[in-house]
Formats: sequence, C-alpha cells, structure tokens
Amino acid sequence: MFDYSEAAARHAHDAKFLREHDRLENAGQLFGLHAECALKALLVAHGLKTEADGDISVKGQEGYRKHINVLHPLVSSMSVFPDGRSSNDFVPYMKNLLVFASWDIKHRYYKKSEIPLGDVSAWARASHDLEQMIDHAITQGVMA
Repeated sequence: MFDYSEAAARHAHDAKFLREHDRLENAGQLFGLHAECALKALLVAHGLKTEADGDISVKGQEGYRKHINVLHPLVSSMSVFPDGRSSNDFVPYMKNLLVFASWDIKHRYYKKSEIPLGDVSAWARASHDLEQMIDHAITQGVMA
C-alpha cells in the first residue's frame, strides 16, 4: 500500500509542473511532500519497517509519521539509519533540509497572500537535492 519512493516521484513531478505554470502555492506544498516521501523512502530502503498506518518506527523511538518541517531534523542526524556508515553517502544531499522549517502542511488552508512564496525556490532546490539522493541510492543498489 505505502510506496514512499513512488509517491516522492509523483509529488516532485507535479511540483515542478505547477512551478513552471506559476502555481507556486501548490507547488510549494508538493515540494515539501516530495521531500518527506523521499526521506521516508530512504529510511525504508535502509531497513526500517513501515507500519500499517504508514508510520516508520525504530524500536524504542518515536515514529517518523511527520511532515518535512518536523521530520528533517530527525533524519538529518542520520542516527535513525540502521547502518550509519553506508548512510553517510547521503548526508551531502540533505544539506539544505533546514529550509523546510518554514514549510507547513497547514499552508494548504491559508489565503494565497499568507503563504511564504519567497521560500518556494529554496524548497525546490532542496527537493532537487533529494531527487539526486534517490538517484544515488538507486545507482548504489540501496533502492530499486
């Protein structure tokens, strides 16, 4: 049922399309959802299990059923990956995740004038970095 890698690709594709067509409000939302799904795809590829409700958990720790503005500091530490050594290859792709601190799933309810559209370009760049991370994971055999 849950396929974070496929969801990530779908959200990235739609985010870029919307950005190219000057629909920044929804593009921004999808860049954040792409980033969230890309990170979760990498967690699953590194052996973490997906629960029935879509949560990804590590025994003895809080789950990762969170959006990117909360998820990025947890994943950026790399301590969540079962094999820290191989996951170090992915650290450079996560260097810009802090930009998602201004992203919020609640933006979908905001008036257009209230959405931080000035951050969309930064979210797009960080999202692009994560697309490259997924490509790297595929070439390294970490993901299919």
